[in-house]
Amino acid sequence: MSWRIYSTAQVGEAHVTLYQIPGGGVNLRAKSGEELLLDGFYGTVEEALLEAAFSGLPQPLYDALLDAVARRLGQA
Repeated sequence: MSWRIYSTAQVGEAHVTLYQIPGGGVNLRAKSGEELLLDGFYGTVEEALLEAAFSGLPQPLYDALLDAVARRLGQA
């Protein structure tokens, strides 16, 4: 089983993606153009969102990530 996209968001050239990892956990990866803003592994989506909140991620991109996750949870 490979990584699966849990949710993704884009603002201009910046984008952020949460991946579900086989065996549990998530990867959060954020880029602006070619610049990697954040790339980390977390036990839960909640932990990844907390890291994103304190990482210095641009606020519009963080807000878009929250919206994408909320939409995903609304589909569950």
